[in-house]
Amino acid sequence: MTGFGAGESVVTVEKLSVVFGRFRALSDVTFSLPKGTVVGLVGPNGAGKTTLMRVLATLLVPASGSAAVGGCDVVKMAGQVRGEIGYLPDFGGIYQDMRAREYLSFFAAAYGLRPVEIGEYIERVLALVGLTDRIDDFVENLSLGMRLKLAFARTLAGDPSLLILDEPLAGLDHVARGDMLDLLSDMRSRGKTIIISSHLLSDLEKVCDRILFLDGGALVREPVREGETVLYELETADPPENLLEILETVNGVLSVETQAGAGRLHRLELSSGDEISPVLRALLDRGLDVVMWRPVKEGLEERFRRALKEDES
Repeated sequence: MTGFGAGESVVTVEKLSVVFGRFRALSDVTFSLPKGTVVGLVGPNGAGKTTLMRVLATLLVPASGSAAVGGCDVVKMAGQVRGEIGYLPDFGGIYQDMRAREYLSFFAAAYGLRPVEIGEYIERVLALVGLTDRIDDFVENLSLGMRLKLAFARTLAGDPSLLILDEPLAGLDHVARGDMLDLLSDMRSRGKTIIISSHLLSDLEKVCDRILFLDGGALVREPVREGETVLYELETADPPENLLEILETVNGVLSVETQAGAGRLHRLELSSGDEISPVLRALLDRGLDVVMWRPVKEGLEERFRRALKEDES
């Protein structure tokens, strides 16, 4: 499994289901990921994120469906798949009584690297994560951010095509998270495909090319919106008492949500991008003193909440 071409699928998942007793952890999950893509897994606790990652890491056998890395089935060709992935679980397995050099040597040997290759690998990855000067430090003497960088460095043994990272940003301060995001961007530029789960949605927005929303073991589809941005913020001066009623009766307005400021700021969802100018014109014609009218870019949390609401309806 070498030499993925641009746009070629590195990961292919088809109707994947995982069952623990009577509990269905994953249900008919289907997606594919091309080379050089950073994909975020988003969902509440118990949504199935870790279960999906463990299947791709060959640690769980699905009840039905299939998953493949580089065209190799994760069950039937588990050995080949393990040679192409770097897996960082949510509990990274940091051995406190090892020096950084020994820690990386241990994992490199497990990947089958020869002694001469191990030395080159350690030098390369420590430079990549900025820990060259800590090569002989005991792990227990490293900060949390440094330990995570070291754990991340171990996933690069064997030069994997796919990195699977379960909550790699948890517990890190702002600076350490920024360093990790920079590393992920660097890996993408080197052609790595990355699957990352995190509850820090604002960080995922900075690095991910695509987001997969999971809830109850299933992928949640985002509702498709036609036209341009259809969320707009409206701020009015001296709003009338019946402002909400006025907004809700304007043609092209699907919903209105009061944001803040004693009824001065509202978020309007429009039926399409074609309604932007007509709605603003209607608001002015009704005598509203509009002081702000701007498009709203939804964050991941808002998108996920809207997707869940759509899925329930």
